[in-house]
Amino acid sequence: MVTGVYYPEISGASLQCRTLVAAFGDRVRCRVLTTTSSRALPRTTEVDGVPVRRVIVDLARPWTKLTSAVAMAWTFLRNVSRFEIVHLHGFSEKSALLMLLARVFRKRVVVKMSSVGHDDPISLRRRHPLLYAMFSRADRLISISPAFAHRYAEAGLPSNRLASIPNGVDLTRFRPAAAECREAVRHELGWADNVPVILCVGFFSGEKQQQTLFQAWVDSRAATGETALAFAGATSSTNDEVDPSIAARLLAKARELGLAPRIHLIEKRLDVERVYQAADLFVLPSTREGAPNVVLEAMACGLPCIVARLRGVTDALIEDGESGVLVDPGDTAAFAAAIAAVVRDDAFARRLGTNARNAVARRFAIERVADRYLDLYNGLLCAE
Repeated sequence: MVTGVYYPEISGASLQCRTLVAAFGDRVRCRVLTTTSSRALPRTTEVDGVPVRRVIVDLARPWTKLTSAVAMAWTFLRNVSRFEIVHLHGFSEKSALLMLLARVFRKRVVVKMSSVGHDDPISLRRRHPLLYAMFSRADRLISISPAFAHRYAEAGLPSNRLASIPNGVDLTRFRPAAAECREAVRHELGWADNVPVILCVGFFSGEKQQQTLFQAWVDSRAATGETALAFAGATSSTNDEVDPSIAARLLAKARELGLAPRIHLIEKRLDVERVYQAADLFVLPSTREGAPNVVLEAMACGLPCIVARLRGVTDALIEDGESGVLVDPGDTAAFAAAIAAVVRDDAFARRLGTNARNAVARRFAIERVADRYLDLYNGLLCAE
């Protein structure tokens, strides 16, 4: 398993990788190769009993890309007799090196596409032709949402090498909480018991559109009465996708409006499921996603969800008006109206949350996803 980062560092790909490995149990022996910018984390360790090798990459020092490439190649060579399949969670420059090594040593390569606009076939072909040439030679390419399958077909790649397997969610970890547990977490977080909390999960970036949610929340308050807004995610990071100015501007605007006490920032929690369980409503206003884990997690926790309508992505997760509410990206007024509709109608909110949980259980349980990957792995090895 190859990911950009791995637990205790957090990303959508790392969460899916760790959850999938756990769901395999003893049916698949996994090893994890990952990168990190943190020198505090051990280079070689075990997470959940799985060997993990971390390679340092410092984005502020470009020359570390070369040293990290050498370290990844050395790790591959030292362990080459211990694996048969290289499973890449996302595709980047380091992936091309590993694919080359995999070809030399006749290892099967599985690439899970992770982000529309980044590592889908059309975007890769346009921005990185050489990377695309390697990417297109993977033994299997995994589409995690219809948007990827559409772009795969548009690129004209062989249909027999595409597998459609969605992201999965651990329904035992992400589930509705008992009332006493919910109250305890709200107290721990400093949330008032009688104030509905609207939650958004994701690092602060222009594409995540936290500013759209903030304005929609402000505009909705005339209809909803007192509510609070919680953001769980990094406000700053060595990751260049994170824009620290966004959180700073939101806090400044909240202070100007006298709303600062109702804004809650949760920089990092390894038990994010408890944050979902304590909230009343989940909103994701992103303009770009691949297959957002946070939506599946919120749905699994029985939260009513209001999500930006991204064709082939979020509309594949949510049935509008039944298991959630879909709103056109960037439409602040529509987000405000949807927030007001859910907050003011308890029965509607409960129905959305119940239907959301049931929909995830039917289609996205991690056990089912793991079974599909196991079938894919076996099929690749039997084809040798």
